[in-house]
Amino acid sequence: MTNRTNKEIKVSVIIPAYNVEKYFERCLESIYNQTLKEIEIIIVDDGSTDKTGEIAQKYITDERTIYLKQKQSGTSAARNKGLMLAKAKYVSFIDSDDYIDNDFIEKLYNAAIKNDADITCASIVRKHSTYEKWRVQYDKPAVYIDKKEQIDAIKFPDQCYVWNKLYKKNFLTENGFQFEKGVYYEDIKAMGYLILRCSKLAVVPDINYYYMVNDRQSVVKGPKTQKKETDRYNNQKEVIKWVMEEGIKLPESEYLIKKKEITFFNIPILKIKEDLKRNKTLYLLFNVIPVWYF
Repeated sequence: MTNRTNKEIKVSVIIPAYNVEKYFERCLESIYNQTLKEIEIIIVDDGSTDKTGEIAQKYITDERTIYLKQKQSGTSAARNKGLMLAKAKYVSFIDSDDYIDNDFIEKLYNAAIKNDADITCASIVRKHSTYEKWRVQYDKPAVYIDKKEQIDAIKFPDQCYVWNKLYKKNFLTENGFQFEKGVYYEDIKAMGYLILRCSKLAVVPDINYYYMVNDRQSVVKGPKTQKKETDRYNNQKEVIKWVMEEGIKLPESEYLIKKKEITFFNIPILKIKEDLKRNKTLYLLFNVIPVWYF
């Protein structure tokens, strides 16, 4: 761990990292080349066994860097550790196999200050190995106070991403926010918790977060397991119930969450979905044909 800069730290950038040697340098270069220089970069190595730590060591001579390695405890624990160490009034979480535009932090920070926003959001480009497409795109600046408008703006709960955003740190700490440890798809519950407590949300055009898909080695994007499916189902169910309790209406499709899927050679044969609005179960053959609904 190195000493922090004596300059005012405006934003703490928190990067949980685990075995991402193939992509990590690209991620770090995009952060160290930010146009906003008054940042601290907190790298939490979650027990990597590849060259992730060696790559991080190249950057610790930059006085803005904090690097620590912990016993593997999961992404949530790494993010929580970074949040505990953060000194700035604003924080951002960046996944170690993704990258950002060079003015990403500066534009989000300026919008957060100008609008006194709890959460400030950038567009998302979902990058596959051979093509890319917008996951979330903002074409003009906007500020939202109304809860339904905030939810629509970030495309929640379909899009539950914590990493294309900047957060006022005291908004997180005063609400007792922590990432839940020991579960997959922790972003779902995290964004549900935060968006329902957000007083003001701002969106910023012309800056992008690049979310890597086909070549990423994340635990979530790896092989399916029963725990992954169960955690996703439980988290989706909980956040949608939170929204319903607030009396906020969602698109009809958002009330349907996947409970189980039966596949044959990775082809979905039967998908079972729970309709939370009507308290019923829907069976879909080939994920298209409804064969049972009760």
